Amino acid sequence: MALKKCKECGKEVSSKADLCPHCGAKQKRKGIGCGGALLIIIAIGFIGSQFSQYSKRAEEHKQTVHQAEIKKIEDEKRQEAQNQEHIKHQKEKQAFEENIENHYIELVKLAGQKQFNNALAKLNLFKKFGKIDYKDVNKYHKIISTQSLSAKVKKLPASDIDGNLKIYKELLALNPDEQIYKNKIDHYQKKRDRYI
Repeated sequence: MALKKCKECGKEVSSKADLCPHCGAKQKRKGIGCGGALLIIIAIGFIGSQFSQYSKRAEEHKQTVHQAEIKKIEDEKRQEAQNQEHIKHQKEKQAFEENIENHYIELVKLAGQKQFNNALAKLNLFKKFGKIDYKDVNKYHKIISTQSLSAKVKKLPASDIDGNLKIYKELLALNPDEQIYKNKIDHYQKKRDRYI
């Protein structure tokens, strides 16, 4: 216990006492002073900055968790959509395979009637479901694609160099021995080179 001298009677008094036990004079207590006040202000500032950083980190964590939840929900929705698409595709494929012979007969009929656009749509079903090797669908693929591309290229103006060049390259890929397609590709390639 710390002692100090009473200012009235000069006797020793406890520093915690409010009154002198000898003379009854009121004892003045020392305040915290400037140094103490400065320490308190620094402590409050430090605690405030720590609280601010904690609040900021808590908010960032909350945002991160929220974004992760949103991403998880979006991923689940995307996965569900992919599953639904896969199921739909499988059902379509199963229905196609159950009636594959009817589709084949219709393809042959459309090709025979020279309805190449309709035949191409039917042929695309065989491609979509990986059945291009069914019977002689491959043969019809070449014929129908060639006729369809030939009809397209006839509608294109000669001034559409890139369009003509693209179609003739596709025709040559289908019929690699056709000299006419090679000549047309050379012709349009030269035209293209002149303009570039």
